[in-house]
Amino acid sequence: MPLILTGAWASVAWALDRHGRRCQLVRDDYHAIVVLGARVEHGGRPSTTLATRVAHGIELYRAGWASRLLFCGGGNPAEAEVAAALARQAGVSDLALICEARSRSTRENARFSAELLGAVPVIVVTDTYHAFRAGRLFRSHFPGVAISCCRSPWAARCRGALREVAALGLHWLIDR
Repeated sequence: MPLILTGAWASVAWALDRHGRRCQLVRDDYHAIVVLGARVEHGGRPSTTLATRVAHGIELYRAGWASRLLFCGGGNPAEAEVAAALARQAGVSDLALICEARSRSTRENARFSAELLGAVPVIVVTDTYHAFRAGRLFRSHFPGVAISCCRSPWAARCRGALREVAALGLHWLIDR
């Protein structure tokens, strides 16, 4: 029985990651690029996942997909502030940056981002394994949502995808 459960868990994690790899941007009238937060290491250093998401968001911004970058995530230091510092180091103007530094979950990322931006079309930047749940949550707050996925290194994606299965189950229970 444990082997069957482990196999099922791994299969769902793989399916979530695969779903995110199929996300594509299709229109060009987005108001903002919303970069979801991720862990900040000791000393205020961004985790690999956070740095990868920020780099992907900057890439979309420079390609002209939207004129604003909104970084999400609270904590001490706030994930959003660490992400914004990375963007500044990469030469992004402060005028393009918005920080949402209160949220502690993807659900709060969506709600607090909507409070800051209003009902506008957005691109949400996250990892492949997180795209399904992030998309569902953001679509309940924004009229147009596109998910653009970065691909973190393999080991981080595996850990994240396995953790995402539990988060998806919790999300399902809360919404019932």
